[in-house]
Amino acid sequence: MTSFPEPGRRYPVSRAGGQVPRWRTDGKELFFIAPDGSLMALPVSGGGEFRVGAARRLFDLADEDIRYDVADNGERFLVNVPLEEPPELNVVFDWTRHLSR
Repeated sequence: MTSFPEPGRRYPVSRAGGQVPRWRTDGKELFFIAPDGSLMALPVSGGGEFRVGAARRLFDLADEDIRYDVADNGERFLVNVPLEEPPELNVVFDWTRHLSR
């Protein structure tokens, strides 16, 4: 991690690496996918000096190519998980005719 827009000091946040980083809206946590497919949370603090806390594992993702996003407060996640079988889809034509009056 480095400052933006001016390049500056770098702050390593993971020894093993990671991908698909997402910030919590208030900037207090950084989420990323670890090489083993785990979703990780990393507490950070700014102000006078940028500090990085210890990363913690939240849960495993089925595939490292999965897309995800984080709720504003960092409490919930939206994860796009592929299905083994597509669900059945029923299409009803002229559905307004079936409404009770």
